[in-house]
Formats: sequence, C-alpha cells, structure tokens
Amino acid sequence: MNSDPSRSLRIDNRFVLGAVIAALAWFVGTTFTTESACLSYVVAAVLGGILGEKWSQVWPRHPVAPQDASGLPHATGLPNATALPNATGLPHGDMARLWGVMWRALLLLLVMIGALVLIFLWRISDRVTESSSMLLLAVDTIAHYGIALICILWAVWPRQGHVTMMVIALVTVLMTVASGGVSNSRTAQTAVGLVTVIGFVVAAQVIVSRHRFASITSDERRSNFRSEAWPYLLLTLSLILIVVSTLVQVTDSVLPNVQAEVFAQLKGRFENADSPVSWAGGGYVMGGRLGSVRQRILADPTGIALRGYCDNIPGYLRGNVYDSYTERRWRSRRRWVERDSNGAIIDMRRSRPVRALGGASVKLQRPSNQSRSRFSLNVNSVAPVNRIFAGTVEIHGHAEKGPQAFLPAAAMWVEGQGETIGVTPDGLINEGLNTAQPWVAGVAMSTETEELTADARELLSSVSPSILDQVAEIADEVCLGAISPSQKAQRIASYFQANFFYSLTPTMPPRGIDPIVHFLDTKHPGHCELFASASTLMMRTQGIPARYVTGYVMDEFDQSQSVYLARNRDAHAWVEYYDENQQRWLSLESTPGHEYRTLNVVHPDLSADVEANSPDGKPLAALGWLREQLGKLLSLRVTDALAAIFRVLQLPVLIGLVLWLWWRKRGDRSDARATALVAARRAMDRRLRRRGWTRRASETLHQFADRLESASCELGSEKELQQQAEFAQAAQWYRDHAIALYRQGPTVAKT
Repeated sequence: MNSDPSRSLRIDNRFVLGAVIAALAWFVGTTFTTESACLSYVVAAVLGGILGEKWSQVWPRHPVAPQDASGLPHATGLPNATALPNATGLPHGDMARLWGVMWRALLLLLVMIGALVLIFLWRISDRVTESSSMLLLAVDTIAHYGIALICILWAVWPRQGHVTMMVIALVTVLMTVASGGVSNSRTAQTAVGLVTVIGFVVAAQVIVSRHRFASITSDERRSNFRSEAWPYLLLTLSLILIVVSTLVQVTDSVLPNVQAEVFAQLKGRFENADSPVSWAGGGYVMGGRLGSVRQRILADPTGIALRGYCDNIPGYLRGNVYDSYTERRWRSRRRWVERDSNGAIIDMRRSRPVRALGGASVKLQRPSNQSRSRFSLNVNSVAPVNRIFAGTVEIHGHAEKGPQAFLPAAAMWVEGQGETIGVTPDGLINEGLNTAQPWVAGVAMSTETEELTADARELLSSVSPSILDQVAEIADEVCLGAISPSQKAQRIASYFQANFFYSLTPTMPPRGIDPIVHFLDTKHPGHCELFASASTLMMRTQGIPARYVTGYVMDEFDQSQSVYLARNRDAHAWVEYYDENQQRWLSLESTPGHEYRTLNVVHPDLSADVEANSPDGKPLAALGWLREQLGKLLSLRVTDALAAIFRVLQLPVLIGLVLWLWWRKRGDRSDARATALVAARRAMDRRLRRRGWTRRASETLHQFADRLESASCELGSEKELQQQAEFAQAAQWYRDHAIALYRQGPTVAKT
C-alpha cells in the first residue's frame, strides 16, 4: 500500500510538458494567425504518443536480457547460449536492438523531412505574393517547423520528451519574436521573456531528469514532476517576476527614451543597408528603398496599420522623410546643426529634445488610464506665428509594428504619453512618445514657417551627378515658362497625371540604368514611389528644395465603429517642396488617381460612401454584431494578456505560495526524512547498477534483497568471496531500508 501522502499530488509529466508545448503553439499561432493549425500539431502529437506507447508494448525498444533459471542476468558472468556473438561480433540480442534503433531513427528522419516539405509548401502558398520578402518566409517556416518538430519528438517520447526539444523551442520563440510576436510595450516584452524562462525551466525539470529513470520505480516515472520541487520553483520565479517588474517600472520612469533611440538607430541602419531583403517584417511602411512601399501594399493589403478618430477625413499621415537619393535608395541625412561664432560645427544630432508643455487637454475617444502630456512641434519657426486651428485627430497604432508616430504635415502639437520627445528637422517624432498608447495631433490650416539654413538648402536641392542631366532635361521641358515654385510643382504633377499610368506591376530597368531615369524615359506604368521620387528630383533640378515622404492615407471610414482606417494598401509616397515666397513646406501629389487630402480642406461626410470604402464592396454595418465582437476578440494579443497577468498576479501569487509552503511545512514534518530515504535508496541503486544489478519495476525491496542474497550464495570462487559479502550486505541494507520506509523507523540506512 502506498504510504507516501504526497504522491497523489504529483503531476504527470505528459500534462506538464503538454501544457508548455500547447502554450508555445498558441504563441506561434497568434503571431502568424495560424492558431488552429498549430494546436492541431499538439493534438496529433498526443494521439501519436498514445499509439506509440501501445506499439512499444507490442514491440519494446529495449528487449529484456535473457536470464537463466535462477533469474540472474548475464551481467553476472554466467554463460548462456543466446548471448553468443554472431558473424558481426555482436550478441543476437544486441544485434536485434541495433536494427530496431536504426529502423526507428530512419522512420523518424523521414517523418521530419516530410513535415518540413509540407510546412514549406503550406507557408509558401499562404505568405508568398509577388513581392514577398524571403526573410519573412524563412522566419515563418522555421517557427512553424519548430512546433512540428517538437510535437514529433513528443509523440516519440510522450512521457519525458527529448533534450533537443528545449533547443528547438528557444529557436521557435526567437523566430516568433522576430516576426512581431511581442508587443512593443516593455511590460509585455518582459512578461513574454519571463514566461519563456518559466516554460524552459519547467520543460527542463521534466526532460533533463530522464537520466534518472533507471533508478526509480514505475510510479515515480509516471509522476516525476514532484510536488516537493515545483512550489519552490514557482516561489523563486515569483521573486524574479517582482524584481524584474520593479526594474521595468524604474526603466519606464527613468529611461523612457532608450528603446525608441535604439529603434531609431536600427531603423537608420536597415534603411541604409544594401540588402534587397525587406527587414520591416510586419511593421509600418518605411520606404527608403524603391519598391518597399509596394511590398507593404501587396504583402497584406487589408491589414490595418492605423486607426483614427476625427471629425473629418484625416488624409495623409507622414511617418518618414528622406532627403538624399543614391543607388535606388532614399536616405535621411538632415540633422540639427549647431555652430559657434566662427561657423564651426560644435554639435550635430538627429533630433532635438522637446519637453512637455503641460498635461493633455483633449479627451480620448477610447479612454486610457495612462497620464498624457502636450508637446509643441513648432521647433523650426524663428518667431511664434499664429496659425488657424483646423481640428484634432486621435491616432491608434500597433505597438508590435514599431514605435513610429504618424502625423499630418500641419500638426502644431501632439498629446501622448512621455516626458521628453525628440523632434527631427523634418517635424517627425523619432523618440520619447509611447506609441503603445494613442496620441492626439492638433492640426493647423497651414504648415509651420521655416527659414532654411544653407546646409539644409544644399542637401535638399542636390541631385546625384549620375542622373542629373537626364532628369534636368525632362524637368526643363515640363516647367518651361513657370516662375514660382507652386507653378513648377503644378506643371510636374500635371505632367505625370496626364502622361503616365499607375500600376503595382514592376518593370525592371536594364542593368546599370537607374529606375527613375528609366521610368522618365520609357513612361512605363509605375507605383507611387516612382512618381514621388521622380517629382522630388525634378523639383530639385529647378532649384526648389524638395523631400521624399512616405506614410499612409487615412480616408476609409468604418461606420460600425465610427473610426477611420489606414490599411497596408493605403501605404503611400508623395512630395513636399519648399516655397520661398511663403517660407513653408507644401505637399505635392503627382501619382495618377490620387489627390492630396488633409484636415485643412473640408470634405463631405463619408457615411454615404461606406460601401465604396469597404474592403469587399459591402457595407461594414451589414456584417452584423457577431463579426464586430469577433473582430474585437481577435484583436487581442497574447502578449497583452501576459502583460495583464504580469502586473496583477505577481504579488498575490508570491503571498499565496509563501502561505501554502508554510502551511505544508507546518502540517507535514516527515518531508525531510522521506526525501533523505529516497536519496539514499537511489544512491544504493546506482552502486548496484554499476555491478550489473537493477531492481525491477514490479519488485519490492524485500524481494530484491532475497534475490541478492540467493545470488551471493552461488558465488564460491576465491575472487567472488568479496562480492558475496558485498551482496549480502546490500541485501541487508534493502531490508533495513524497507523497515525504515514503511514502518516509520527512527533511522535512515546509510549507503
């Protein structure tokens, strides 16, 4: 009869390991929207494990070693005919075992290769479009194949798993995080990191303990995740959770700009890279490399990038501004430059810090419990200028896409969470604003006045000598007779809208020919990047400072939620040029079929136009209450739930564990003694196993002692007399141990 009161509390390893694998599969599934497929892997692994156990009973992996009439294994040195070697030099039993292992290894390898082929075909058909990034496809395939491999290995080793599962799991988590599987919130990132550590520790508790199985009973094999160990493990993890949470809170208050600065540096490095691979993943549009905006449109056209609340059409929202074009790529080189009295540069920085003016005054459409502040964006004006207020737009982004703030060109101020923001010379916010929370932009009827410095004018008017002559020749012809910057800009826009066509189908230029020059020469259909780039360079050849801008056009109205949407298909590129007469930056739209819109122009209500703005041509209101609720449910991310648990449950879990352990220790004083007995028995089992003796799963301690004693009586040679004494001593040890274990004896047998 089982006298161990804690054995009923032990957890089966299959449930523990299965829970960890299911959580990992759900994390991968929610990142790539393949939850049902990933969880089906786990279900298949469970069924495979059940069938594998049934099969192993019919065809055991390790055949039982033959025994003689006395029940002694061949390890004792007694001869047996069945142990004679064959032509290969191996005993017949070992030969059969070798063939069995080789056959199973080959079958496992074929299953893994087949899974790789099927997953690759599945993901390539689901993700590859005309311009998909091969890097994204590789990350996607590796993450899903990692889940499949873990499930295959779990089906083969259902109770304890395999040590390679831990390595594969870490690679899978890394690939999922690289694809945007973690929110940009530091709390959510920390929560996912800690949950990953917890899962790894729990899996290690189950998997790494496999080497001890030969020395424990069958009951212990089925319940190896012991109740004596896991409460202390959770207690340690809870303490780590609280410490890390405190560090996160301190980081949020003391170093609010660190992550944004790192992102800004990485963004600049990726945009300046020569690789044609799209690094943006599932993030926002950047558009430095020609073709990247088009890739964002085609990769997931209906995916929502931004949401906005406004009384009018928000229109064009700028997110990136580029000022230098070379080798098919736009780059941002403009900096804040500070000079001394002699004109020497003493400081140069990408952004200028702007501190909060005070608290936010605009109420959010979707309330947030985070404190918000107002920041001025009038950093270029030489003197304060009264600008006519046009309205506000409340913008909601996706933290997992990156800490990037999108604003109208005429934004005067922004309200959001942060203490100090960084504003670039182009009026962009590149750090300090928490884009995991909504931000509100106050928009004027006109843009800010700015007096360009000589350095900025030179940079914004330069054209690469390799393409200057070809672009200038066409620009001179188009702008012939125009005098003011506005007249020249209108001539250029009219030229493209009258003589070119819009298309997302790429036309590759000949080797060695710049795509903008080829576009102007052949007048082939092109996408917005070509129109905006060509217009920017043509303006510059006419002596007009101009810059290349990318972002989103937010003009789709979702009546069911009363919100404006900017989808991936709304990613766009356009031009901003400097008007010397007004000393302002003005926007230019030269892409055929597009019209520049912003809050300074009053547009009719879109409520009657909902059908045209719907992705599938049907009114969104007709989709019904069920789809609306389902959309809200699917919009929730796993990391958001983890962040909530991370914040709310850390202290209660710690207090509960401490109280439970205190009560458990107070109610059961025999735990230390039982642990010492088990440790002593395992030590003795290991000593005898090195001599070739293993206690059978169905054998009691007294039966094993009797078998040891009977074997010691048959040893008669002079060399075996010492072994006889050792076996007799071991037999007596097991009897004493059984008495101490089951009769609650006062002493613990020594090994």
